[in-house]
Amino acid sequence: MSVEKGGESGRPLKWGERKARTTFSLTPWAIDELDKIAKRFNLSKSELIEQLTRGRFVLIPKEGETAEVIKKPSGGTSPL
Repeated sequence: MSVEKGGESGRPLKWGERKARTTFSLTPWAIDELDKIAKRFNLSKSELIEQLTRGRFVLIPKEGETAEVIKKPSGGTSPL
């Protein structure tokens, strides 16, 4: 079984494809919250966004501005 290598680092590709650079703008508050959530799960901000979009986490709206973030169980079923 061959593992495709990504970029110049030669590391294996985690999601089976190379990542592309992108830029987006956030408020300072949102950047701070993203940092806190990423640190809580020991992830980079990039990997947190990747996993959020792949459904590995659930965002639960709460009263106020901040949503609760919960990691889904390995089986892929929602904790809700």
